[in-house]
Amino acid sequence: MLTDKVLALLSEDSTHTLSEVSTAVLATLSDPDQDAFYLLCDILVMLEALRNTAPDDDDDDGVDADAQARCRIAKALNGEFMLYTLYERYESIEMNPFLSHFVTTYAEGKILWANRPGAVDEMQASPQLLPLMQASLLSLFLVGAGHIVGELRAIDFYSVWHELMRDDIDTDRFTDALVNQGMVDPPPASKAMAEIAERSSPTDRNTARTYEVVRRLLQLALTEEISDKDTDALVSVLAGDSHLLVSSFDLSDETITTMLHVNPVLGRSLISVLLLTPLRAEVLHILQLLPPTLPVLESLNHLISPPHVALSGRTDVPVLHENEKSVLLHSFISHASRIIESQEVSTASSAMSSARETPLHNFPPEAIRQIQLLCLFIQSLLRTGAIAVEDYVYEIQGMSLRFVFVQEATELFHVAQRALAARQQPMVMNAAAASAAATAVAVGATQQQQQQQQQQQRQRVIGVSVL
Repeated sequence: MLTDKVLALLSEDSTHTLSEVSTAVLATLSDPDQDAFYLLCDILVMLEALRNTAPDDDDDDGVDADAQARCRIAKALNGEFMLYTLYERYESIEMNPFLSHFVTTYAEGKILWANRPGAVDEMQASPQLLPLMQASLLSLFLVGAGHIVGELRAIDFYSVWHELMRDDIDTDRFTDALVNQGMVDPPPASKAMAEIAERSSPTDRNTARTYEVVRRLLQLALTEEISDKDTDALVSVLAGDSHLLVSSFDLSDETITTMLHVNPVLGRSLISVLLLTPLRAEVLHILQLLPPTLPVLESLNHLISPPHVALSGRTDVPVLHENEKSVLLHSFISHASRIIESQEVSTASSAMSSARETPLHNFPPEAIRQIQLLCLFIQSLLRTGAIAVEDYVYEIQGMSLRFVFVQEATELFHVAQRALAARQQPMVMNAAAASAAATAVAVGATQQQQQQQQQQQRQRVIGVSVL
């Protein structure tokens, strides 16, 4: 249930813009990331109540009727804007979980607009004014123009809503999105097939066969390597029909990892195509969760490092924005380090074994390989100038200290030091950390020498046994 403070903020129509009201309402939450969706659900309940109650139903004694009407309209406009703006980052209204409300409310308002009894000026006291204003605001959301009202106050919208009203939106175009969200049922299979058969042409049948082949190849590509010819054909079709890819490809970190391992060229191309869809933010989040394996790191390097080569030699594949690249890499490196650390096992079952074992023995070979690859990956990005070393000092320090027993981690530390020296910036490290780093490097070198000596001793023993 909305608090009195939130209701008071939503009732504001003359002091703050819609964007400012949205920010102020979110500031009332102790944990916006966790509680925002529940807040929006409560706002949706309020909006439904405003639609289903007449102004007289909730009149307060002593409250001016005009003031109450303005309060209702302000609540509706500020509430609708919050449902929209918190998901605006997805760049497509079809990704908004409140799309069903938007479409339904707009459709009802569109009918009222078409059957309005007189001029707009004559509707100021009409009970239809509120749903018409809502429909006008929602029409801007549905055509992707919601940003133009963010700097308006609710009172500003009163005077321009009829000019901004879009009454030409075909709401049927949102049916697929609503089906995907589970808000409406898909058409019965028999009815859909009958409609396709009724109006299909040879081209339609060819298209249907093409879609079936594409879906079958995508499934096959998860289990076995497909030919270069099939890869090129798939990329060509999917680049021109991203909806087919979204509907045919299970978007998860497991699926993308598998595709990159089995068919790396196809996997990289699919990521590029998916970044052109409304799922861009979700794809970038999934990339943060991938394991630090060679195919994954090669794909990230392909995505991040200049020059960026696009599909089929084009240059229109989306290059990551700087903020996207920063969030992706910081999160990926931290997550990859946690994946590696989770594989550490303790092998010291006795004092003797504890003295004999080194940190290197506490990690399986696969984890050691991931450490090496991750360090080489960061070195490559530093050398090519894809990232600035000062932006990743703490990640590099942490990896170098944690995995100092791996030669590539020590080399990464030195590469970073040289890069910072070239920029005349010291490697930010307190005295304790510097001492630990020096000790760790010395220990790592000693461990490597011991391992070499043990290897030489084993070779001599083998040689004697043979003789």
